[in-house]
Amino acid sequence: MRTAHLPMASRRQQRGVATLVIALVIMVAVTITVIFTAQTSILEQRMAANEIRMKQTASAAQGGLERAMSHMQGSNIPMRLQPEDADDRTWRAVFLAPEASTDTVFNHIDRVCPPTPENFPTSEVANRELTWNANDPSDPNNDNLREATILSCGWSDDFSSRKAVMLGMQAGPAVANPPDNPLLTRGGVDIRGNAEVYNAYTNMTIRTGDAAGINSNTGATFMRNPAQQPPRLEDPVPRPGDDIYRMMSTKDDQGLDVVDFDPSLRIDPDVFFRSFMGMSKTQYRERMANHELVGSTQGGGPEITPDQWGQVIWVEGDTRLEDNVGSRDNPVILVVNGDLTVRGNFDEFHGILYVTGDLDATGNPEFYGAAIIEGDAIIDDPTTSIAGTPRFIFDPVAAGGGANVGARGVTSGSWRDWTSF
Repeated sequence: MRTAHLPMASRRQQRGVATLVIALVIMVAVTITVIFTAQTSILEQRMAANEIRMKQTASAAQGGLERAMSHMQGSNIPMRLQPEDADDRTWRAVFLAPEASTDTVFNHIDRVCPPTPENFPTSEVANRELTWNANDPSDPNNDNLREATILSCGWSDDFSSRKAVMLGMQAGPAVANPPDNPLLTRGGVDIRGNAEVYNAYTNMTIRTGDAAGINSNTGATFMRNPAQQPPRLEDPVPRPGDDIYRMMSTKDDQGLDVVDFDPSLRIDPDVFFRSFMGMSKTQYRERMANHELVGSTQGGGPEITPDQWGQVIWVEGDTRLEDNVGSRDNPVILVVNGDLTVRGNFDEFHGILYVTGDLDATGNPEFYGAAIIEGDAIIDDPTTSIAGTPRFIFDPVAAGGGANVGARGVTSGSWRDWTSF
């Protein structure tokens, strides 16, 4: 038998076809690999871009939140916040009513954070925004930052992404044992002028660790007439001259509303301070004071501005006070580490006043809430006096509210956030 052999040209043609097929397969595989790699690269770029935007929005929103939290620690006035740099438009923050953290109207990011900062706040946010009347700090309709919900919105640099965070904060207690009468001293009280003490809420006006005496024909204490209904806390404090009061103690007749020689008060000054404030003076100054001022007996002394109301103020050294300090809705805890002098330009104080030294008050100041004096309250003394017609009027709202003006802390469970890409 004879073996058939293909012509040389045919064999070469078959090898060429095979080579072509293999080359085509390789080219298709390379093309698919290139396409897949390109798609993967594009996808990774998009993912990286999204991650950058996410970080930008998160950082911006967190920056606004921290700025608002810092504002709450140093000011009691709600306001809209934004970057100080006019070219930085990446975040905005506002203060909302406390209940906003659980408000169901905020069910979509468009309701809390618009696509661009120029349209912030939205109408839903503005309707729940806390406000302040700068022309009248004592306006009872003014809101404050003793409890509030912070809303912060952050945008990416290209404004294609946004994030909103919401967090509740409230002031903590700043007094361990709020007093329940208007004038309390570790030392004594000797009223020889026109001082008047009022309490329409409890059965005590003056409580002292030493002797208490009214040695003036015009000085007196007043309590609620039993025939009158007790005032409601939401009603204004009865002012001097109101029919609800009746005179209790005078020069010739000291009533049961005055408690003197109280052994629980005649104690070491540091123990006395701790019994009311809950910690030592050093600890209190470091942990509780929102503002520290340097005392001055010249001119009007350190200025206490309305943005400092509703907080704890520590004044170091002997000082003077003028103007108004606090309001019923924004009481203060004022600790004067020294002697306090109050002159004729001083009108009203609301909250808890604590003086480690003595009190020298002339004119017609009115103290609403409670005054705690480590030293003495004496008239016509060479070093301290209460002259004119000073009035100490117990207000449980100002005294009790003054106890809750400490450092602001986060409200548990109040965090909410929204993100849009």
